[in-house]
Amino acid sequence: METRAFSTSVMNVTSLCDDVGPFDGYALTSLDDLPGISMLDFPCEDPFPLLNSSHVLPNNTRPPPIRKLCAKQGCVKFARCQGMCTQHGGRRYCGIHGCPRVAQFAGKCTTHGGTKPCNVPGCLKSMQSRGKCKAHGGGVRCQAPDCAKGSISNGFCRGHGGGLRCVVTGCTKWAQRERMCVRHHHDYSTADNWAVQMMQM
Repeated sequence: METRAFSTSVMNVTSLCDDVGPFDGYALTSLDDLPGISMLDFPCEDPFPLLNSSHVLPNNTRPPPIRKLCAKQGCVKFARCQGMCTQHGGRRYCGIHGCPRVAQFAGKCTTHGGTKPCNVPGCLKSMQSRGKCKAHGGGVRCQAPDCAKGSISNGFCRGHGGGLRCVVTGCTKWAQRERMCVRHHHDYSTADNWAVQMMQM
C-alpha cells in the first residue's frame, strides 16, 4: 500500500470526521475511531498530535499547569520563588538596596515604582485590573445598579453606602483620620480629655 503524505492524511482525517459524527467537544484518542485509517498512513511517531488527548481536553481546554510544592519538608503550600512558599522565604524582594519590601512588578516594590501603569494614554496612575487604574474603570466596581464608580467597602462606593463615617454622634462626614473626619479629629486631638472621649465612642 502506498504511503500518503502527512498533510494529505490530515485532510482525509478532517473529512472523515464529518462522516463519523459529532464528538461533543472531545478529542480523538485512538485511530480506531476513524474508519479506513491505519498507522501506515502516518509516517511519524505521533500520527496526529492535534487530536492527541495529551494536548487537547474536552471543550478544547488546556490541562492546568502542574504547580510544585514548597521544598520545606512537611509543607504542603505551593512554591512561589526559589522552590519555597511565601512563609518559608519564597519571596522576591525589592531590587533597591536596603529596601525590605516585597517586589510587585519589574523587580521593585510599589514605593519604588514597582507597579504597572494604566493603559489609558497620559495616565500615570497604577493599574488595578483590566489594564486600567481605578479612575478609568479598573478595580472593583460598585454593586449598585448603573453605578460605574469604584467600590470603597462592602461592595459599594461612598455614594451608595460604602466607606466609613465619622464616629462622632450626629456627624455624617467621611472618616479620614482615626475613624473621624478632619474637623473632629483636630478638635479631639487638641482636647485634654482626648483619651476619655475616644473610649466612650
